Amino acid sequence: MSVDTPARTAPARHPEHDSCEPLAVLGRDVRVPLAGGDDIPYAALDQAASAPVLSRVWDELAAYAPYYGSVHRGAGQLSRLSTDRYERSRAD
Repeated sequence: MSVDTPARTAPARHPEHDSCEPLAVLGRDVRVPLAGGDDIPYAALDQAASAPVLSRVWDELAAYAPYYGSVHRGAGQLSRLSTDRYERSRAD
């Protein structure tokens, strides 16, 4: 009995993206101590379950946080603003 497996092709390479700088993430400047007293940049090797927050996303959240209100749950100004933004984001 033989099993037919579909041929796989290598993912397309995009040369224009090969030289892009990594995206800025929170904690990129964290340093960790060594036993000898020096410190080195932190190497995040445990990002399989949780990726770091992109700095741009954090900045947007921080800018919006003071205006956050319950979505679809209130009649106050902040709730109406949050509901409106939520509905507009779904429409995009």
